[in-house]
Amino acid sequence: MLRLSLACAALAAASVPVSAQDCSEAPVFVAHASGNSAVRASATRIERQQWRDAAAFASQALGRRGSASQRGAAFANLCAAQAMLGEHDGAGEACAAAVENAPETWVALNNRGGALWLAGDRDAAFADFQTAAELAPDEAGPASNLALVACAAPG
Repeated sequence: MLRLSLACAALAAASVPVSAQDCSEAPVFVAHASGNSAVRASATRIERQQWRDAAAFASQALGRRGSASQRGAAFANLCAAQAMLGEHDGAGEACAAAVENAPETWVALNNRGGALWLAGDRDAAFADFQTAAELAPDEAGPASNLALVACAAPG
């Protein structure tokens, strides 16, 4: 019940309007693009929900030399894609690397929260969604994910 109260309070404080969410929906993952063409391609595939292609492009970006921010963006995208593909171990590793290296920390936290949600660790997912929402209060992804937590909380 405490989690539901915290999620509702966070939603009330959020400045992003959130529509009613179906509790059976998957969490919202945020695509992260950078100057690297493979990272941009992985971000586009995430937006299109083409998870296998998104993972392939993110992995391709990680196989190339790139800046730390490009690698962080690629890890954030790989985290999302592997989570949606049900590859929980790989997603966990990519998510950890994203949180450590991503230039937009809120994106990495939001995506790690999504991966944790899909893996069944709802408390850790809630913590990541809440932190992502605090870091980026105007972004719809974390706010939507907090709505998912509130929706799924036991009544």
